[in-house]
Amino acid sequence: MKNNYFSLLLLAVLLVCSGSVQAQKKKVAIYHDSSVTNYVPATTDAKIISALADYDVTYVDKPGTTPDDVAVFFANYDLILIHSSVGGTEATLLKMRELVGVKPILSLKVFCYANKRWSWSSAAAQNAGAGVISSEVPTDLQNHNIFKNVTFSGTTLTFYSEATTTREGIQFAVDLDGTNLAEHASKSHTIATATNLDGSYTGTHIHEVNLNNAAKYIMLGLSLEGTPSCYTLFNDNAINIIKNSVAYLLDPNAAYDYTTKQPTGIKDQKVSTIKRIGDVVYNPELKEVTIYDITGVAVMKSTDSQIAVNQLPAGLYIAKGDKETIKFVK
Repeated sequence: MKNNYFSLLLLAVLLVCSGSVQAQKKKVAIYHDSSVTNYVPATTDAKIISALADYDVTYVDKPGTTPDDVAVFFANYDLILIHSSVGGTEATLLKMRELVGVKPILSLKVFCYANKRWSWSSAAAQNAGAGVISSEVPTDLQNHNIFKNVTFSGTTLTFYSEATTTREGIQFAVDLDGTNLAEHASKSHTIATATNLDGSYTGTHIHEVNLNNAAKYIMLGLSLEGTPSCYTLFNDNAINIIKNSVAYLLDPNAAYDYTTKQPTGIKDQKVSTIKRIGDVVYNPELKEVTIYDITGVAVMKSTDSQIAVNQLPAGLYIAKGDKETIKFVK
């Protein structure tokens, strides 16, 4: 028996030393539309995939039928990267606004911001124009977590290795005045701006919304247009920003304080820890959540990241987490 114990112990040590026992990689879903003309993920996205080398990456194609519950549709993934191949009015993309503050999201798509889409902008998004390959970042924001190993020329941040007259690689939201973003105004921040060629529009090119430090959202308006695609012309800045953004979004202890203009930590800000959408109470910090009925009786307790409440009878409930209490009606 003693020999068996030491044999098992030795085997465990050998496995660890050989690298056979590894931490499980975070799972990233790239939500895309594989039917887009001239879009071939293996070649078009090679530089994006290189930026995601530390993760378990899965392409998720737009479904034929819009899922009833978009949170359940993406439940198996730690982060969603919204690819710009997805149309701005695509039905599942429109529902993904529900996931902001629930799951980390890096979006390369800005054309969903308009009214009757996400309604985060009161005007249609814009292409900066063929040949525009950069945006502007104020110097006091250049220490943001997403800009590690990124090179600026003054305030100018360049994303592409060359400019051409046939590709429109920079896209931006003209404003952030949409009705659905108004309630989150204090958590919505423009990091970079872009201007179109004739100077008629200037707007948000990089945008962060931090409703929940464990489920931050960043939009980076980069188009795949052109043949070959703009994405094949990404320079080191673009690759590093995608890499840094994913790491930042997945780290619940990473944040940026837009008042002091300094990277900070979760302890320095109020964080929304629980949120209910549909029949699920989301618990990203995995702390114990207790659900009470209207009489004050505890009907559920869980430390799961997604707590299903579909089995509860109709009525008013209170979900009490480690840092926050919410009410919801079934």
